[in-house]
Amino acid sequence: MLDNIKLVSELTEVKFNPEFKAEIHLSIDLFFYNIGGVRVQPAALALPLQTSFPVYLFGLTDLYGGFLKSQFLNPAILPWNIRVLATGQSFLGIWNNTLVALPFPNIGLITKAGDLFIICFAALGGIWGVIRVRCEDIAYGTFLYSFVSDLIHINTIRYIVPQANINQFDNTLTFAYQSLFGKTFSDTLDPRLFITARDTQPNICDIPVGLPVDKRMMFNFQMNFDCPHIDMVLFVNKIEPLMHKKN
Repeated sequence: MLDNIKLVSELTEVKFNPEFKAEIHLSIDLFFYNIGGVRVQPAALALPLQTSFPVYLFGLTDLYGGFLKSQFLNPAILPWNIRVLATGQSFLGIWNNTLVALPFPNIGLITKAGDLFIICFAALGGIWGVIRVRCEDIAYGTFLYSFVSDLIHINTIRYIVPQANINQFDNTLTFAYQSLFGKTFSDTLDPRLFITARDTQPNICDIPVGLPVDKRMMFNFQMNFDCPHIDMVLFVNKIEPLMHKKN
């Protein structure tokens, strides 16, 4: 673990961490709206709706299948039901949805081309739960599609939650690989194992993963209803093409 944890804006080579060549910053936000498109605060949700929500990252192969495998590994919790949409040129047509087909007009206020939306609906109260995945460096859709041609080696994931939402770390992280023929291997990881008494900021967890990420890999977890925002900084130490030109 790190002796001195730096803020996201000050990321540099860190003591005891493997060297890295790039940082990819993902931000994950959770919003609630009523059936008329008016924003609802988490504290105003009815008690049965105060659950956690599935977040799906990576897994390009699974994305083309509509998150079927990820939903099996990490399903929405009743009374929520899930549908998946995306915006931006990179993903138009994958789910045969466009921005116009999103469930309410006010969602346009929180969209940017390439954002991924994981949208849940609860008939109880007529509430939409909207998870937005955004890449701060490039469009998330562009980042995700790069796994078709590139293998990205991630040595550390910096997992950051608000100070008031430390209990978000109680949710396990699931990593899975799916073969071309649908065979799946998965494993879980407890973020709390990587937080020690030496850490000066308990809302930051540095997870040494050493993961090669390509289109077959899926990464998912649950996001608590009262946790409005998560940052994940991926420390990349190598990027290599999956295909090489012949001499």
